[in-house]
Amino acid sequence: MQTQQLILNNILETAKQHIAKQGTFKAVFDLDSTLFDVNPRIRKILNDFGYDNAVQSRYPEAARVLQNVNDLKKTYKLKDQIIHMGLPRQPEEFYFLLMEFWKKHFFGNDYLKYDEPYEGAIEFVKEIHDLGAKVIYLTGRDVVRMGTGTEAQILQWNLPLGDRAWLGMKPSKEMDDALFKLEYLQKLPREGVEIWFFENEPANIELVLKDATHVKVIYFDSYHSETAEPPGAHIPRIISFSKK
Repeated sequence: MQTQQLILNNILETAKQHIAKQGTFKAVFDLDSTLFDVNPRIRKILNDFGYDNAVQSRYPEAARVLQNVNDLKKTYKLKDQIIHMGLPRQPEEFYFLLMEFWKKHFFGNDYLKYDEPYEGAIEFVKEIHDLGAKVIYLTGRDVVRMGTGTEAQILQWNLPLGDRAWLGMKPSKEMDDALFKLEYLQKLPREGVEIWFFENEPANIELVLKDATHVKVIYFDSYHSETAEPPGAHIPRIISFSKK
């Protein structure tokens, strides 16, 4: 099995050689749990819910737990986070209000600034872009709810945008993430083009491997929605973008 250092260096060298031969190299990056760790966003949302005056008044024990939550489980499932936090049992209304607050702000613009890039992510994107590659941020986020915040987030971290770098987002929240990404990748020109796709969601990878065989896939092994099993050892995997 290739080391992470070797995988990343091979990609950079492939990009360099392909571009030198007048070819086009496209590096396609998912955002959530690939370039960015979303747990800081989740933590801030839970903290703020705990500091809400109405929540503190009606659910004081739960509010104290949420205000002080720091270490989160690596999962997208809010129920698992609640168990992991050791939150005392609450009335059903509390869980409904918490879920609604979480959905509103997780799938919104205002909290994206709290995401933190994985080790080496910013540097790797800049490095491959500086070689002359085209960079695409291909995300399941939708433009209506998260477009403004996503663009601001990319600029916040000084990632390339506008010059050989652009953002691919769902036009509406109703679209299926995997189908959106598959169709986007299928529409990219193929002749003289090398496409590498960095993604953490096994379900998305599964579909791309099946129906977009011209795309080379790198599995970012962080955490995912658990709707499919991680790809086998034949797919290169990394846990950060560090080349150390």
